[in-house]
Amino acid sequence: MTDRNAAAPLYFWKLAVIIVVVFGCMHMIGFRQHTSVWAGTQSEGADSMIAGLSYILLYLSTIICVPILGLTDFMLWVKQRRKNDSG
Repeated sequence: MTDRNAAAPLYFWKLAVIIVVVFGCMHMIGFRQHTSVWAGTQSEGADSMIAGLSYILLYLSTIICVPILGLTDFMLWVKQRRKNDSG
C-alpha cells in the first residue's frame, strides 16, 4: 500500500469536517435569513440571492455529502485494518 492510499481515509474525514465548519460559520453569521429570496418572499438584491444560494448549497452538502464521506472513510479504514491484520 502506498502512502497516498493510506492517507485517503484521512482526506475524506478532513473534507467532511471542512464542509461542516464552513456551514456552521455561515449559519452563525446569519446567511440562513437570505434563503427566503429563493422562496420569492423577499427581494433584497443580488447579494442576498448569492448568500441564499451559498447557504442552500452548503446545507445540502452537509446533509448529503458529509454522511457519505464519513461512511466512505469508515469503510476504507476497515479495509485498511483487514489488510494490515492479514499480512
